[in-house]
Order: sequence, then structure tokens, then C-alpha cells
Amino acid sequence: MAITILEQPGTIAMVRNPVFWKMKTDNFIITPQKYPTVVLNMTTPGPVEDDTFIITWPGKSITFTVKDAPTAIDHIPSNFSGDYMDDYGANVVTYLRDHHILATDFDVLLTSGDQNNAEITFFKRAKGLTTFGNFLTNVTSILNNNITEEVRRPNFRIVLELYIEQGYNSDNWELAITEAMEPLNDSIVIFDLSDKLQAYLTEDLPDFNQSGTTMKKCQHTIKRYYIVYYERYGEPPVSQSETILNPEKCWLAGIGHLELTQYPNSTYVDDVIVPEQMFLTWDPDNKRITDVQQEYLFFLYAGSGSLTPRLFVDVYFTDETSQTDIELIPALNPNRLDENEITIIPAGYDQLDIGSIDPGKTVLKYSLYLKDSTSVISEVRTFYVDFIYSPNTRYFLFMNSFGALQTLRATGEMEKSKEVKKLTSERIADFEPAIETSLIQDDKAELRNKFTISTGFHSREYIEMLQEILLSHGYVCEIDPDRQAFLPVHFDTKKTKFFKDKDKLFYLRLKGQYAWKEVAYSRP
Repeated sequence: MAITILEQPGTIAMVRNPVFWKMKTDNFIITPQKYPTVVLNMTTPGPVEDDTFIITWPGKSITFTVKDAPTAIDHIPSNFSGDYMDDYGANVVTYLRDHHILATDFDVLLTSGDQNNAEITFFKRAKGLTTFGNFLTNVTSILNNNITEEVRRPNFRIVLELYIEQGYNSDNWELAITEAMEPLNDSIVIFDLSDKLQAYLTEDLPDFNQSGTTMKKCQHTIKRYYIVYYERYGEPPVSQSETILNPEKCWLAGIGHLELTQYPNSTYVDDVIVPEQMFLTWDPDNKRITDVQQEYLFFLYAGSGSLTPRLFVDVYFTDETSQTDIELIPALNPNRLDENEITIIPAGYDQLDIGSIDPGKTVLKYSLYLKDSTSVISEVRTFYVDFIYSPNTRYFLFMNSFGALQTLRATGEMEKSKEVKKLTSERIADFEPAIETSLIQDDKAELRNKFTISTGFHSREYIEMLQEILLSHGYVCEIDPDRQAFLPVHFDTKKTKFFKDKDKLFYLRLKGQYAWKEVAYSRP
């Protein structure tokens, strides 16, 4: 008897989609084998007085005795009606009476019984009756085929325990949840762990203006977990032997509905991300950025063993010359990746000091890619550099559906507003209050800084991608170069539409607020 797993996540569970564990048990419904053994005690081929046969099963038995009787006897003593074996014997009698051979040849009596045994006597209606062989065949057929029942084990549950690793590669595990479910009629249970796993995952931020040879390993967007499952049943319920599965990874990521139907069980990683060697971004290739814009590429290493990636660049200048295959970040031990780990790579123009590669020339674009010791292991991402600035430019980092961060350069107008909320109360007035006495007072006041921004004009492809901001239930921030900090913001846009100009470029207008409230003022 065992639990069979019918459906489970892949090696990496994407927790923004359902994370199903579908299990089936063969132990929930049991059909007792009530009549496994027939023991005969016959002196002749035909029935004679006191011939018997006994049907037994572990700890139980029913003894059938053949008797001669001149008249029919049709009686079941009522004092046996409340006992398990008595009830059971009474049920046997009912079946036997309904059978056509017994109806014509025998009368039936439950003559004795207790909790473990019952005795049933068959009284022949005619002396010398020789149909006992047919009787035995039909009785055993009735008992084996008709007098059966399906029994559900009392208080039966399939129990699943979810353990999450505390810290990163610490082997310190915490029991996150225990769920117990009663199987459906088909003995199946379905656990969805997506919400439970999401609660233990959060964003991984790069260091502000992360640059140079530094790659930063994600420790919060992706974590290890494992599950334990077992059956529990009985009165009182008793837990049975458990099965412990090997640790796997859960990832603060998800894919759209249509892709989910095509790649169930998180096979998207193995079927799409790995073969295409994707960076974890939905930005269109050939992205336009400014030289001071912070950009980051997140990379998932899904191979076996370990890898120390190296970052390379191909640089193209406005004079149509280029320099290619330049190593920017060498193989450094702190950047080593183990299987199913994610790293954050700086990708901005100033962050990587692209301008120093040939200071006498102006960069048109540059392309980034990763290598192992010999081969390219990632896709190529290209950035076009704008050296023309808009006074309205603001930069936002937002979490995409891979749990990675992308940069939005918003060049449209930004309208700011203030929203004040006050909690007031009214004092009880004195009989003759002084004129200076305030009868209405503010107990609490808070102010929220809100804004509406326009993204500026972009291609339709890029604006389509920006719906990620509307779906981003994770981290969104404004990059503040003056404070050298990421300022958390909350976009509360309920709906929006594409705006376009005569050149068929598009922009979005987004409503948001800084993710804190002011309760006092100080000079900025």
C-alpha cells in the first residue's frame, strides 16, 4: 500500500503559477475479503444430517450445518441483532433466502453467534435431497460476489509537510506548513503550494550602481524546499510511515496563461529558458538606454555541476568600426554558480565603463554575452546608447515575471500631488470655554506623495512589455541618483490604454505613489 505521485512541479517550481502536488492512495478504500476459505466436512456426496462446511477469514468464521426437518422453520432470534457478527450472519441469511435453490429446498436459521463467529443451519424440506453440490456452488458464489462492502478507513488523511531552507545553502530547514486532506472518491488529493512558497520569497536587489567585476548571487528570489508526505488514519488517527523527497528549488517567477497550458509543471525552464540561453528579461533586444542608466541582467544557470561565468562585450562605434570579444568580467571565484542559481550582472554603459574601451570614439551600441571557459552560454543582448537627455527623465526598476529587475526610462511629464488623511476628534466643551480653546483637534495626520507619469514614446513592442509593471506585485522603485538609493514606489493603476502619435509610437500613463507616508516635515 502506497501513495503514488501523479503530478508534481519540475526541478524549479515557478510559484506565481500553481504548484500542484497531485497524489493518489490505494489505502483509503478497502474491500474486506470476507470469505476466503471454505472447509468441508461431508461424509457422502449427498447431504446427510450434520454435514457441515465452514467459511473462515482471519479471526472470523461462519459454520453452515445441514439438518433434516419435517417442517419449515423461519426464525432469526432477535437477541443477535445488535452484534457485528450477528448483523453479518443476518445479512447472509437474507441473501440465502432470496436465492431460488434455498427458497425451494431449504429453510434457514441463524442459530447462534457472537462477535467473531456465527452458526447458520439449513433445514431440508425433503428427506434424501441430493442437490447439495449445486447448493454449495450457489452459496459460495453469493457470498463471494454479493455480500461485500467498501470501507473507508476512519479519519483518513494524506498529510503533506513543506520545509523551507532558512538562509542560503545553510541546510537549516523550517517547517513552513502542514496540510492534511481527505481524498476524493477516486482516492486523489491535490495540494497547491504556490501561495505558501511565495510567502517565503522576495526580491533580490542589486547594489546601487553595481559595477566593475561584481556579479551578485540571488539569495531570496530562489530558495530550496522539500516535502514530506504520509498517510494518517484510525481511531484515534495514527501517522503511518513517511516519504521524504530530495530538495528542489522554488522561484518567484511565473509565465502567462497560454504559455502555462503549453509548458505545465514548470517545464518552461527546461524547454525554453535553457535551450534559448535566455537572460531573465522581457525587454526587446536593441534596447535604447542613456549612458548613466543603470541596467541589470539576471542569468539562471540550469546546468549540472558548477560554472564561473565571464562577461564579454562587442562594441560598435558611430564611425562604423568595432571591437569585439572583450572580456569585461573574468572568471572570479565569488561569481561561481552552482546548479539552478541566479546571478545579477551589471549591464549599463557607465557601470561597465564601456566608454573607456576607445575613449576617442563615440559608442553607437554594445552587445553583452556570457561565456564559460570556451563557449558562449547565453543569448546576446544589445543596447543602443542615447547621449541626448530629456529634463523629465526618471528611471524605475520593476520586478518582472521572472523575479528579475528591469529598468524603465520614463521621459514624459510627471505630475505630482499630495493626499492628506486626518483623524480628528472633538473635545467636550467647558461651561465657559476660553476663546483660544480648540474644540476640534487633529489626533493623527499623514500625507502621501502621489504622481502620474508618462513613459514617453516607445515602440509598440516595448509598451506591450510594460504591462509587466501593472502585474508586478513585487518590487518597484525609482532610482534616485542624488540619494544613491532605490526609493520604493507603488503603481496603483487600475486600467490604462495605449496613446500614440502620428509616427505610430506609443506611450503609457501610470499612476503611483511613493511607498511610505509622511507624518512630519523636514527640509529636503
